[in-house]
Amino acid sequence: MAQNFYCTLTEIGEAKDAKAKALGLPFRFAEMGVGDGNGTVPVPDKKRTKLLNEVRRAPLNQVSLDAKNGNQIIVEQVIPENVGGWWIREQGLYDEDGDLVAIGNCPPTYKPQMSEGSGKTQVIRMVIVVTSAATVELKIDPSVVLATRSYLESYAAQKVHGHNPADVIPGGLVGQILRKKSNGSGDVEWADLTDGVKINVNTVEESITLAAGQTVVDLAKVTTNGVVVYIGGARLDKGLDYVVNSQSRITLAKSYPNGTRMTVAQNETAGTVVNPLDSSKNLADVADVPTARKNLGAAPALTGVPMKWPTLDCPAWALVRDGSAYPRASYPALFDILAPLRSGAIAQNANGAIVSGLSRTSDLWVGMPYEHATLPAGTTIKSIDSTNQVTLTNNATASTANALGRFFLHGYGNGGGAATFGIMDDRGLFDRSLDQGSRAYEKSVIDAVLVAGSVSVTGLSSTRGLFVGQPVAGTGLQANTTIASISATGITLSLPAASGGATALTVTGGQIGCEREDSLKSHSHNLQSNVSVGGGTGWYFQTGSGGFVGPSAGQVIASGAAESRPRNRNYLPIIAY
Repeated sequence: MAQNFYCTLTEIGEAKDAKAKALGLPFRFAEMGVGDGNGTVPVPDKKRTKLLNEVRRAPLNQVSLDAKNGNQIIVEQVIPENVGGWWIREQGLYDEDGDLVAIGNCPPTYKPQMSEGSGKTQVIRMVIVVTSAATVELKIDPSVVLATRSYLESYAAQKVHGHNPADVIPGGLVGQILRKKSNGSGDVEWADLTDGVKINVNTVEESITLAAGQTVVDLAKVTTNGVVVYIGGARLDKGLDYVVNSQSRITLAKSYPNGTRMTVAQNETAGTVVNPLDSSKNLADVADVPTARKNLGAAPALTGVPMKWPTLDCPAWALVRDGSAYPRASYPALFDILAPLRSGAIAQNANGAIVSGLSRTSDLWVGMPYEHATLPAGTTIKSIDSTNQVTLTNNATASTANALGRFFLHGYGNGGGAATFGIMDDRGLFDRSLDQGSRAYEKSVIDAVLVAGSVSVTGLSSTRGLFVGQPVAGTGLQANTTIASISATGITLSLPAASGGATALTVTGGQIGCEREDSLKSHSHNLQSNVSVGGGTGWYFQTGSGGFVGPSAGQVIASGAAESRPRNRNYLPIIAY
């Protein structure tokens, strides 16, 4: 009897099957399509690349190997009851690339949908013969498929006959056991063997008094299992300070003075703790000091915080702020605060290397030491060019992008040099909270010489305490003038002067860490008198010949600075949290 209904690989499918077998690559089926054949049952054609009239395509529900024929692959698709309204006369199998790799036909079957008054779940199967079933990947996506009853029965039978409890009760970890959770039927759970088990172990100690030169210690009361060894209250490190020779003997790495007390504790609570704190080190062995302080609710580290002390005895954890030079290696934390590293780009320049891209220059001053591997010793700031650039006194041996250079905010210290850093000299000074100009409280008067139409200002005795962007005012200056750059004895302005000549300029705002001299705010007094000389009233001034000039209600000439203040130093006002 002639075979009218069958499935076969297409030419594309045969080529992919041969390639998979030759190269050992997986042949992956992905979807099945069904069609109505345009009203007739078509004859499967190997040359086809698509169905005559495909009405539905969806992922496969099952791919399996025929148990009776090792070269036959069975693919299955389940069409749910809510899909239909068409005839099924042709089938097509597509691989993961979307290519039609197998084609088949079937007796005409109508697939109704529920809206027609009848519905059914339709299972479509294709049996494909391949050259090597080993290359076909028997895998489907469980998130998009429906399972047939026969598949579930087959799966359940495999699991039951396999006798694997993990398939029946999934979950659990290596080493866990399955135990009853309650007296209820089937109420079980995976649990650790030690879960809920409480074990109390008493700590046993043995004290030994060491003799002079003794290193071998024999134990009589405890064994070396889980022991911790202490000498003078300090815990010894196993392998470094001592070694275990046997259950009853240890050997110390060195001897101790005669009469030294050694304590060996077995089953101590902290005996298995990795790197426990040693009480003799006074928290010096804490791995992360800032985090430990935070966890304890303690104040942040006080390194770099200026304080006042009530006696002449400076505590061991502090230094007197007297401008001295201190070794960098001895005070690394304070060194990093008072001589910070800052990133910038160093560019070679015959008149002095230029450092640009700095985060700020408002706390720098001309003459401040600056160090980098490309610069010679003794290099300092030659000029402050802008809010993010300075020029140095020496040229660099190479240009460097993202260079970490060190600025010494208080120099090298009195008599210091390449191995030291300086601290501020606050003897006889008052402390003052910094105002960089936003509140206009801090003002200073400087003597200067202006040139009409020019931004250059000369005649300054010093430029310490000035910073780029600082407001400056005075006779001959335009409104809203600020400092644009700074050199050793002069500055440039953001706007040209309207007139020239010697004048007194007022700068507003202070520089962090800068020492200010004392001053008395400029003021005047009106002088009045009823003294009568020669019939007149008012003030009379005696001339060199003995005569008088007057009368006049005189006024003392105004003198003084822009504000009254004691000699002081600026610090950033902060509060710990």
